[in-house]
Amino acid sequence: MTKIPFEYRKDYIRGLFDGDGHIEEKRIDLVGSQEVLEYVQRYLKETCDIHVNKILEHCNTKRIYIGFNRYKVLKHLYYDGCISLDRKYKTVKLLLQVAMLKSGKIGSDSLNI
Repeated sequence: MTKIPFEYRKDYIRGLFDGDGHIEEKRIDLVGSQEVLEYVQRYLKETCDIHVNKILEHCNTKRIYIGFNRYKVLKHLYYDGCISLDRKYKTVKLLLQVAMLKSGKIGSDSLNI
């Protein structure tokens, strides 16, 4: 895999989720090659302290699922001013707002992604 400069890793992974990811309330998942998914696993462990333990076979593809820490990942990848697919950004923003409302952690500045 081509070495991605450190300062662009987050953007690269957000692009993967924009293109080959699925974002919903209960989980997020990403489809890709073994090599790309291992790269995402390492990145999430190093930057977010999130362990994605398994790369699963699914319909002749490889896939990772993130359930428990999905909001932490989404908040990290989809921040205000990031370049992303508009529909994915809107979905993430809505999910984070709903999660904050449910947890009672919503405040005037807590809606910022």
